[in-house]
Amino acid sequence: MRFQRSNPAGQGFNVVRPGDPNALPIEPHHLRRAFGEIPDQFAAFVGLANGRLDGGNLDLPPEAFLLDLCLLGPAQLLRLLNRENLTAQEVWPFVATALAQQGTERPYWFMVSLVDDIGQLVAQLRRAARASNQAAFTEKVNVTVEALQAKRREQRLNLGSEISTFAIERYRLAEEARDKIPAAIARSVDTEREASEAMVVALTRVQDGGNPGQAFGSVLECEVAAARPYWARLLADASSDTDDRVMLIDIQRGEDLEGAKTAARKALRLTDIITYGPLIELE
Repeated sequence: MRFQRSNPAGQGFNVVRPGDPNALPIEPHHLRRAFGEIPDQFAAFVGLANGRLDGGNLDLPPEAFLLDLCLLGPAQLLRLLNRENLTAQEVWPFVATALAQQGTERPYWFMVSLVDDIGQLVAQLRRAARASNQAAFTEKVNVTVEALQAKRREQRLNLGSEISTFAIERYRLAEEARDKIPAAIARSVDTEREASEAMVVALTRVQDGGNPGQAFGSVLECEVAAARPYWARLLADASSDTDDRVMLIDIQRGEDLEGAKTAARKALRLTDIITYGPLIELE
């Protein structure tokens, strides 16, 4: 059996270590806004969402801001906000933003890992569901509440949960995608997708266990524009590590990578769940 990664204490749930020197630093050019703007915008979005919820309405932070927070990661975000943790009132708007998007849910467990009271977070999300007139949103909130309760109790999430089934299936597909890399390289020979020598080296490292994000630079440098979405999708399909989040969000924001965006969203959700979410038996 295989579970998502444990923290250094051997526990089956994740804690954030703000001083962790191994936390992935994010360069400013990957963000949609300057570092210095984030604390004020964070406070503004949180204040607006809570004020509107008190009036029985939803007014959620934009997806682009949520993705910027995801890029930062929990440790870097706490340092930027000069905080040790976040309250349920600060976290629920971003969870709701992730659940309100069409298609694949956006990442939100990294924000849950910062909350000081999961019970209060559950209560806020239930209020948000009552304020919404969207049945799909309410259903997603209910699924999330079940997973939050499992995380709070440090229990394994029910295998019948949509979150469990998604994570198990996407993790399996990620393992298969790595195994298919040699065949993909061979099929690309003498086609417009042919991998360059640098790409072959980088892709082979991924097949051998390296992070797909480390091969993304060679894909972006590919001179044939039609080849970039193909290889970007392959890397996204093979991704299951939160260190790949820069690549996955860059794919979603890339104007010439349309064919890889859905795979990137699914991979980003997977990495978020298995890194910060409830305990799930992956294999």
